Amino acid sequence: RTLQYCSDSFWKWDKTHYIELNENEVRHVVYRFLMDAKKLTIAGHLENFNPNMNKVSQVIDALRSVCYQRHHPANGPIWLGGRKEPDPKHIISFRNGLLNMLDWLENPNTQITPHSPLFLNINSLTFDFDLYAQEPKEWLQFLNAIWPNDQESQQTLQEWFGYLLIQDTRLHKILL
Repeated sequence: RTLQYCSDSFWKWDKTHYIELNENEVRHVVYRFLMDAKKLTIAGHLENFNPNMNKVSQVIDALRSVCYQRHHPANGPIWLGGRKEPDPKHIISFRNGLLNMLDWLENPNTQITPHSPLFLNINSLTFDFDLYAQEPKEWLQFLNAIWPNDQESQQTLQEWFGYLLIQDTRLHKILL
């Protein structure tokens, strides 16, 4: 399923992550869908469904029930359908797939996995993960410009930026 209902909002799968839909967008889609719908009469004939505000509201209410998820997407990603691994808090969504950071740290040749609507997340980077990316020369020049010959400070800043990429926000408070 590519439509979820969490914390009073509908969320639509957008190939890499979920985006929030407002009530008017949902109402628009349901009206358009029902415009050509038919219903079976008591006599067994098909006739136009003729959507109206009440019928559309009933369909939207049914969608809320069918698509309901307890989890609020702003609390971080989760797997739907009972899946537990890999731990969602270690996954970064790139435009071209999902990267498990723990696996990548253990083995830099780790491949990304395809996106899935079963991964309920609301954030995705707008660029591809490149397993064979070249060394970030400008970044390293910047680090050397502000801390020449201070490898520990350079590594600390890089580690800090890494913390900003993951779901766990305990370390986002302050850099001392």
